[in-house]
Amino acid sequence: MTRDKGQRAKVDDLTQRELEVLFWLALGYTNSQIAELLTLSVRTVEGHRANIRGKLQLQSRAELTAFALEVGLVETPLTPLLGGMEDLTP
Repeated sequence: MTRDKGQRAKVDDLTQRELEVLFWLALGYTNSQIAELLTLSVRTVEGHRANIRGKLQLQSRAELTAFALEVGLVETPLTPLLGGMEDLTP
C-alpha cells in the first residue's frame, strides 16, 4: 500500500513493462535473468532500468528495492509487522 499520493503518482508514471522490470529487480534478479524471464535483450532491460531510475529519481538497486517495498510492489514476510514503522521515524 502506498504511503502518500506522491509515491502513487510516481508508480503511475511507470509503464507496465517498467513495473515488471522493477518487480524483478526488487527481488534481486540480475539484468540477464530479467531479460530471460521477460524474453527481452539485456540492453532492453538496461534501458527500462535507466527509465525507471530517471522517472523515480533513484540511483541504486537498494533505492529501487526500497521504493518497490514502500509502494507495495513486493512484500517480505516482515511487511505486515513493519506497517506502522513510519510513525517511529524522527
